[in-house]
Amino acid sequence: MERIRKALERAGQDRMMTATDVLRRSPSADHQTDLSTGVRYTMTRTVEVSQQTLLDNRIIAALPEHKFKDSYRMLRTRVLQTMRNNNWTSVAVSGPATGCGKTLTAINLAISLAMEVTHTVLLVDLDLRKPTIHKYFGYEPELGLSDYLTTDVPLHQLLFTPSIDRLVVLPGRKVLPNSAEMLRSPRMISLVNELKTRYPDRLVVFDLPPIRPPTTRWLSRRIPTAS
Repeated sequence: MERIRKALERAGQDRMMTATDVLRRSPSADHQTDLSTGVRYTMTRTVEVSQQTLLDNRIIAALPEHKFKDSYRMLRTRVLQTMRNNNWTSVAVSGPATGCGKTLTAINLAISLAMEVTHTVLLVDLDLRKPTIHKYFGYEPELGLSDYLTTDVPLHQLLFTPSIDRLVVLPGRKVLPNSAEMLRSPRMISLVNELKTRYPDRLVVFDLPPIRPPTTRWLSRRIPTAS
């Protein structure tokens, strides 16, 4: 989380630059789809999440007003700037240990990114040792990434949107005892590549397990990682 803290500090020095400014400077911004009117999902399950649930679980980026909301806006600006400078469409969040706040950071960052109308965001729970993203939204999915890796369930059946415009979530759902091996499996490699490249106007935020080489090192070679 040290790198994220430093990013927030640097963001305070140029808070007048908005994330939209960063996108407009990018050559790819001219080709972004106009998503300002929101996205209508036909196959993705919509989960209604109350304001109280968001507040109780500290998902402050989705709240209309909160004293710490600007911190995530500034983090969003720095992340978008780095992504555009490197032509990245995905970023991963990790941390040194369970309970360090990486999942909460990934969720709030993904929501803050989705507030920009030039792209959609997919939030993916890759922490198969302790998949908890869905719990922050007060939702218990019937299927998740753990099922995708062990069965033939189609990907679209796993996704849900927490009634936040331009945001879709791929939950982990349940713990996999052999999570390290599953994260390095051919099916996972194929999935990560597909999620990163399927839609040109989509950004992907991955919530990784705590840093445990070689698993996290293997993933970080495929996904830019903040820890």
